[in-house]
Amino acid sequence: MKIEARLMTAPLAQVQKVLSGQQIAARLSAPAPIIDADKEQAKPIDADLVRSFA
Repeated sequence: MKIEARLMTAPLAQVQKVLSGQQIAARLSAPAPIIDADKEQAKPIDADLVRSFA
């Protein structure tokens, strides 16, 4: 889920308890940013796709 444009995660079991009224809050955490040292994620997913089969 996103809160104020930040990606946040929560344990599903805790969220289900909050929704059912068994718990008043769920623990949220922000995952660490992914470091793309070799710049693989910067490339489009189809960057090396063969475009013609001639």
